Amino acid sequence: MARFETALGLPDVVEACFCYLYEHVDSPGLFQAHLQADHVIELRDTIEELGGFHRKMAVDPHEVVAILLQYLWELPDPLLTEERLDRFLVCAGRPGSGMTDDECEALLVVLINDLPWYCKPLLERLCHWVSVALQPHHAEKNGLTVYSIANCLAPLLLRGRHGERFHEFEDASYRKYPVGYQHRTSVRSRLMPDEDYLSTFPGNSLGLPSDARDVRHKTRDAEEAVQVIAMLFRKQELVFDNFRAELCSRRSKLREKVRHLETLRFRMEEPLDMTNETHVALLKRLWDALLVPEESMVDEGDSVLSASSSSVGGIDVSAMLASPRWKCSGFHTDNPLGGFRGGGVLALECLVFFVEEYPEKAHAMMERNAIAGGSRYPFPVANINVMRMMMHLLMLDEAPDVCTKLVLHSVETNGDTSPAVVMKLRVAERVSRTPFWRVFDDSKAFFKLHSMAFMLLDLHWVHSGATQMGFQPVLDATRRQMGWLLEQAPISVEEMWTTWMKVRELDATKFTGPTGFDSSSVTSATSCSTSSALENEQVALQMARNAAAKLENSTEQPQNDAAHPTPAAG
Repeated sequence: MARFETALGLPDVVEACFCYLYEHVDSPGLFQAHLQADHVIELRDTIEELGGFHRKMAVDPHEVVAILLQYLWELPDPLLTEERLDRFLVCAGRPGSGMTDDECEALLVVLINDLPWYCKPLLERLCHWVSVALQPHHAEKNGLTVYSIANCLAPLLLRGRHGERFHEFEDASYRKYPVGYQHRTSVRSRLMPDEDYLSTFPGNSLGLPSDARDVRHKTRDAEEAVQVIAMLFRKQELVFDNFRAELCSRRSKLREKVRHLETLRFRMEEPLDMTNETHVALLKRLWDALLVPEESMVDEGDSVLSASSSSVGGIDVSAMLASPRWKCSGFHTDNPLGGFRGGGVLALECLVFFVEEYPEKAHAMMERNAIAGGSRYPFPVANINVMRMMMHLLMLDEAPDVCTKLVLHSVETNGDTSPAVVMKLRVAERVSRTPFWRVFDDSKAFFKLHSMAFMLLDLHWVHSGATQMGFQPVLDATRRQMGWLLEQAPISVEEMWTTWMKVRELDATKFTGPTGFDSSSVTSATSCSTSSALENEQVALQMARNAAAKLENSTEQPQNDAAHPTPAAG
């Protein structure tokens, strides 16, 4: 989960523990059975080696509870953080503090909301499982009470920060994977880390008032910690109300993000259907944004919207397809639908987004490509090529044969557990491992990336002076530049534009700098990878100037030849 959404992620071992405990919530003696420390450490080593619970592992709920407790204890910082320890203990309502129960609950809510985000998902999952286990029909089977489980978890949640590294206290003779710190004591005794914790007055000076006072303070803190954790379990619905609302929002965004990535390739394969009102409405939006020829009829829009035998959704499809706007805007075929062959509905959606989001740039590109000549390219065909290039570059065009399942355990704000959502991931699982995964937090990210690539393609085309026969090299240059920008781990398309502008400024300074200018002083790590594409533009301009000079020389050569005849001519 953490790879897909960091704010929702739990460690795989902890997630497996909770999934197992939800299934065995009725097991008797949960959080009450004691296991040998060596057995728990050996089980933990096996889990670390396998990366989680293997389906063939024979584990019981008590072993899973022991692994969960060991994990909570080995955290360098407690879930409730050492800095807030004293303030959490105040929530117990010490005698003479003057705080009412409502004020203690309000303070607890404030402290929980003030916790760092990375502490909250695990704490929320733990409190929710406890609330489920304490329901009457479960509690009569597992024998749990709120104070029994609070007495077990309080020393783990309300404690100090570990000051030493765990592996320094491990015995290498039996520890295969020394990553944890093993206390050979019970959970309750860990609250008093003295050498002789069974003695009332530990140390050499027995019976000193200071030692007795320390023991009383530790005992009081332990009792108050249990009361605070018990209050947290009882009031977990109120305490985590705001956090669960945020969790639900983030989970819904993740579901929508994954669904969008998984369905893009299907829209690319879906052909345009002029009997589908959605497709016709999309085409009408594109038609509205096209260039209007000067000799066009004033009432052309009314004729398209007039009712006829071929109208779909109030739009006359035949009149719209026969409109002169298409050829005026760079569509070189009689049937404009042929320009979308091979791109499906997704190509139409990309082009509609481009002409509506960047109308001035789109109109300039349309006007230039509508002029007859060798330096133009088919506008819709270029759109499809750029769209397919970005689908391949983003690894969205083909789905792998093996899929991954992502389980979303949703807890609603009212405390009820809604059914877990199981999502099958194919392309999303692969994209989540790339540096540009966060770009897709924006639902319009793909259309923005397509628009950016389309404008860069047009820029390379204009600067290189290419013809239709040289379209592929221009497309390859655009692919290299977009690929490099995506490798910089951007968080948005806007950041990619900013990076591109900075690199372009650096390269412009390198080419137009004064004499003796050291280009290495401005060439950054970012400009090194993209300078080849920009240098190609400069080389293309220089080659165009050289070609023009040669043409002028060739026109002057016949005059010189007439004045000075060659020896062969006599």
